[in-house]
Amino acid sequence: MAPTDEVDVNRTPKLAVTGVLFLLLLIAGLGLKPGGSLTILEDSLQMSGHFGVFVILAFCTALAAPYLLPWSKDRRWAQYLCGLVVSIGVGALLEVGQLFIPGRYANLSDLTFDVAGAIAAICLLIAIHQIGRQGIQWRVLQIASGIAFFLLVILGIQPFVLCYIDYQKRDAALPKLIDFNEGWSRRFANIGEGASQLIGQPPTGWTGGEDVVGIRFPKGARYPGLGIKEPCPDWRAFETFAFDVFAPLPGPLEFRVNDVEHNNEFDDRFNRRLNLEQGFRTIRIPIDQIRTGPKNRELDLSNIDRIQLFVYKPSADFDLWLGNFRLD
Repeated sequence: MAPTDEVDVNRTPKLAVTGVLFLLLLIAGLGLKPGGSLTILEDSLQMSGHFGVFVILAFCTALAAPYLLPWSKDRRWAQYLCGLVVSIGVGALLEVGQLFIPGRYANLSDLTFDVAGAIAAICLLIAIHQIGRQGIQWRVLQIASGIAFFLLVILGIQPFVLCYIDYQKRDAALPKLIDFNEGWSRRFANIGEGASQLIGQPPTGWTGGEDVVGIRFPKGARYPGLGIKEPCPDWRAFETFAFDVFAPLPGPLEFRVNDVEHNNEFDDRFNRRLNLEQGFRTIRIPIDQIRTGPKNRELDLSNIDRIQLFVYKPSADFDLWLGNFRLD
C-alpha cells in the first residue's frame, strides 16, 4: 500500500484538474455571455474579480501540471510556467472572444488583471514550496515571493476598494451631487462626445466659488457635453435641483435626467432646453417637474441614474463654466 503522503501527492494534481475544468467553465459562462449595463461599482468589482479568478486558475493549473504533463512532475519551474502560460492564454482568448459577443468588448485592463492574478498565484506557490527547506537562499526566495504576492493582491483588489470609497464620499457630499475640487468626482463626471475641459481659472464673471469646471463645446460636434453618471440616486427628500453656470455668450444648453429604468427613448426621461443669457446665473428646476418628465410614467426619484448637459451641434465653439450641482 502506498504511503499516505504519496497518496496525497498523487491526489492533489487530480483535484487541481477538477478545479481547472470548473474555472474554465465559469470563465466561459460569465465572460462570453451577452453584456449588459453595469454600475460603476459593479464594473470595478468585475475588474478585481478578474484578478481573483485568475489567481485560482493559475494556482490550480500549476498544481495540475504533473497530472497533465507527467514530465513536469519533478520540474517545478515547468509547473509554474504551465500555470502562467495557460492562464494568460485563457485570458487573451477570453478578450478576443468578447469581440464577437453582443454588448461585450476586448479590454486590455481586464487582461492586465488576469496576468497580475496569474503571477500572484505563482508567487504564492513559490513561497509555499520553500516551507521546510533549509538555507538562507530559500528563506530569501520565500520572503520575496510572499511580499510580491501580497503586493499583487493589493493591486488586484484596488479597483473595487477605491471605487467603494468614492461611493462613500459621494454619499457623504449630499446635498452636493458632484464636487469638481474633489478627486472622487472624476469617477462619476465625464466630459465627452467631443467636448473638452478648459484649463485655467474661470473668468471674473464666475462668482460660484471653487467648485467649477470649464467646458468647450466645439463647433460641429453632435452632442458634446458633461455627464454625471450615478449621482446620489435618491432625490425624494428634496424639492429643487440646482447648479450655477457662467456663459460668456448667450446660447442654448440641453438638460436631461433619467432613472435606471430609462429605455433610451427621448420621451422616457426629463428633458429641458435652457436658453442661457450672457453672464452668471443659477438654474433651479423643481424636483416635481423632473419626476413628471417622462411622457408615459413618472421618473423613479429613488433611483436616478444620470444627469446630462450638452449642446446639440453648436454652430461655433461655445464655452461654459458649470459648478455647484446640488439638491435643495
